[in-house]
Amino acid sequence: MHRLTKRIRSWDNIGRITLPQPLVEPFSKTMMTRSWTNSRGMTLSELITVMAIISILAAVGVPQFNNWIHKYRLEGQVNKLYFDLMAAKSQAIRYNHNMVVTFNAGNHTYKIHSDKDNDGVEDTGENVKTVILENGARFGTNSGLATDVWGNSMGGAVNMSNGGSSVTFDSRGQANTSGAVYLMPDVDLSTTMTDRARAIKIVQTTGNIEVMRYDKDSNQWS
Repeated sequence: MHRLTKRIRSWDNIGRITLPQPLVEPFSKTMMTRSWTNSRGMTLSELITVMAIISILAAVGVPQFNNWIHKYRLEGQVNKLYFDLMAAKSQAIRYNHNMVVTFNAGNHTYKIHSDKDNDGVEDTGENVKTVILENGARFGTNSGLATDVWGNSMGGAVNMSNGGSSVTFDSRGQANTSGAVYLMPDVDLSTTMTDRARAIKIVQTTGNIEVMRYDKDSNQWS
């Protein structure tokens, strides 16, 4: 009887089938909780790190952008004045009469007068155009400018050799005086910054008009 019982137990073990365990854990509430935990947001320390990086980039980039925008706006006004002077000179030659450009440093404006009878007076019927400097551009200088375009001590914002504030182009394209006008962004007038300073130089004998920049290393315009 003992042997029979032992044999039956052996056959019972042979007939028992062990199923393989699944390779993937069945979806459960535990896994859903674990997945939710892994998809969390940034920690406080990570957020502080990101904010610090943004602050550093802003501290470096914003001043450079401001410098560029002031320079860009000033050069736009300088170019407008330069082309207005060139146009006045061309019209004097074309229409065979004087063209007078008068600068007002106090109001930061300039006036173009088509002087048809060459008398220097704004008569009825003569075209007069007034232009206002815009975008923070100003006629002006500051204490950082050591010399003018001629290499002399710096004078006023409108500096003509005849002591006046205007230049007249005749029918030959010549100017009645040499001189220069100086422009800066308004934010530079009370400082010693010179890298954005610009000048427009006028030569009497040739009527040549030239835009110049100040070199703070050599204290010269070029």
